[in-house]
Amino acid sequence: MGIRSIKVRQPQFGEWVIHHRQELGLSAFDLKERLNGRLSERTLKYLEDCKREAFSEETIKILAEGLEITYLDFLKIIDNLGPQGFDKIKLRPARFFFDLKHILILTVTSLVVLTLFLIALKWIFNNFSGAEHDNFHFSDSTINTLISEDHPNIIFAEDRQGRLLWQKRLDTKIVKIEQLDIDKDGKEEIIAGTHKSSYSDWGAHPGWLYIWDKDGNQTTAYNLWKPSIYPADEFQATLSDFQILDLNDDDTLEIIASIHGVEWYPSQIIVLHFYNDNFREIASYWHPGYISNFYINDLNHDGKMEIFGSAVNNDLKRVPSFEVNQNIRSFFMLTADSIFGQAPPYLGLAGYGGQKWYYYITAPDTQGSSVKGFSLTGENQNYLLVALSNSCFFTLNYNGELISHFEGDSCRGLTHLHRVSNTPDW
Repeated sequence: MGIRSIKVRQPQFGEWVIHHRQELGLSAFDLKERLNGRLSERTLKYLEDCKREAFSEETIKILAEGLEITYLDFLKIIDNLGPQGFDKIKLRPARFFFDLKHILILTVTSLVVLTLFLIALKWIFNNFSGAEHDNFHFSDSTINTLISEDHPNIIFAEDRQGRLLWQKRLDTKIVKIEQLDIDKDGKEEIIAGTHKSSYSDWGAHPGWLYIWDKDGNQTTAYNLWKPSIYPADEFQATLSDFQILDLNDDDTLEIIASIHGVEWYPSQIIVLHFYNDNFREIASYWHPGYISNFYINDLNHDGKMEIFGSAVNNDLKRVPSFEVNQNIRSFFMLTADSIFGQAPPYLGLAGYGGQKWYYYITAPDTQGSSVKGFSLTGENQNYLLVALSNSCFFTLNYNGELISHFEGDSCRGLTHLHRVSNTPDW
């Protein structure tokens, strides 16, 4: 069962990864490119958000390669990340070493005392926690929850010694799991979302969010899918991704989920709160086609987040004035306080959408013009860099105005961005 996980000390581990990446002159996007997609954008986010305390051995090996260090050296670095933080270990000014002899004596003495204390603590634990305590209740921050590598419909919880505490089997694959105190009541929750790739894939409940407490008791489950606003008979949806953060700087955490019909039409971005052990939907944005990914950041530095989504638009070809005859790649921006309605060309039943701006892309190869990634750029990180898979790069400001573009080796200069009006003036 399962996978071998490697424990890390946080936030020191995440800080070290960011610092070493920057020493190599790499952005997070550059690191992802260097690894040829072997680590997803979501995994790289986990590696640098300074929260997750365990990663699979394979993830650590791949990351070590991208950071230009050997796997064994990386394990030594992880073991040596002490509570004082990597920067204070590496960058302490020389003037502090005025009496190296006394410092070494003090350090060795401290290590001996600490080792003896840990040995004694382990002896006490082993002798006073017998087999009758296999189902003991544990304090918060003592467990790590993972998705089984061999059985992706199973999540399991381990203590810090790697012992299995509990496991839960769902009838659908689990696409993602998070562990945090989502309602800020002092107790962590485990949040998981379900997914299936097609109707032929197994699973009866895709597109659901589940929550358990730290003891493995299910708190609630929520079906994200609602009747479609579009003329499409789609009765089942699948969860692409979800993120949990304070979207509008009100000290309340939101769950931002991206879901789509199992056959990819249509899709939604949904914002939820978790309160009194239940989910409450507070905002929804519909799109006529698959939302392939979304990125959340504060572009204008006002404390409120923007959501940047890339998608396939199946409906623009239905409006003759757009003069397109196929499904078109697109990208858009939503602001935290304006997530509602539907995307252009507004052929559903939800009214005009809350997007601040919306672009579609035309290129000789529509597959090559898909959005590969978003990132912030500029001296003050106040521009959005949109990278397309055909190595065309476009820079936009907060208002969606095109600032510049750059053509890579495979960008043939025939890729164009077309901004769509927020009201139908075509």
